[in-house]
Amino acid sequence: MLFEVDLARTIIALLTLSYAAYSDVKTREISPWLWLIASLIALPLTLYEAWFLITKGYLLFCLLEVAIAIVFLPFIVYLFKKGLFGGADMLAYVFLIVDMPWYPVAFGVRSILPIPLLTLLYASLAVAIYIPIKVIKNLSDRKFNVHAEELGISGFKKIRLASSASVMTVKEYLSKKFWYPLEIIKETNNGIKRELRPYFHVEEEYEEHQKKLKELLDRGKIRENELIFVTYGIPFIVFMLIGFILALIIGDVPFRILLLF
Repeated sequence: MLFEVDLARTIIALLTLSYAAYSDVKTREISPWLWLIASLIALPLTLYEAWFLITKGYLLFCLLEVAIAIVFLPFIVYLFKKGLFGGADMLAYVFLIVDMPWYPVAFGVRSILPIPLLTLLYASLAVAIYIPIKVIKNLSDRKFNVHAEELGISGFKKIRLASSASVMTVKEYLSKKFWYPLEIIKETNNGIKRELRPYFHVEEEYEEHQKKLKELLDRGKIRENELIFVTYGIPFIVFMLIGFILALIIGDVPFRILLLF
């Protein structure tokens, strides 16, 4: 019975995170109802397993796993308020606390850290692996280097920009969905000014940026073949899905590494 319960909880998590990732990529919107419904379905299963573990003398284990996962919630809320973490990402973490606060015991003991925390850790690791690939790709791209030189960007600032930006023409950018400018083009009393920023806030609307650029284009202030630095901003929920799958497959690698010392 325990195996069936763990399998059900795992399937619920995989289906929920997969649908959320697909929805976020396609529409940049995830209904809060998804997390609520999935949590309500998963909660009885988690409570059943908790009851089973408690009857076997693992009350402290259950309490510690949930407590450790919850301890990181204030930090996630802080990132959310700063616009560095999406509301859906925060709800996904809460959902995992409800659905799978600890590694499925029927699958064997592969993790000491709570699954929500391990998911977040591996998701961050996936981002860390993606960034160097992005940097190498950009630094070998002629258009990227030409535009960076036009704006006088070099050294560490150029590497930081290469970690997240893509370069395209204004015309290309205006035809894109869910792309955000890292290079803000605006009109001042002294003419057109370009300002770079390291990131965009998750609550921004890309249409507003495109509307302002279109106005400048229509008034002849900029040309459609001018280059601009933009970013797609892959939804973090995609990396959370990857992180969750890695947590299930390889378990608690960080803890096992610590045991070697």
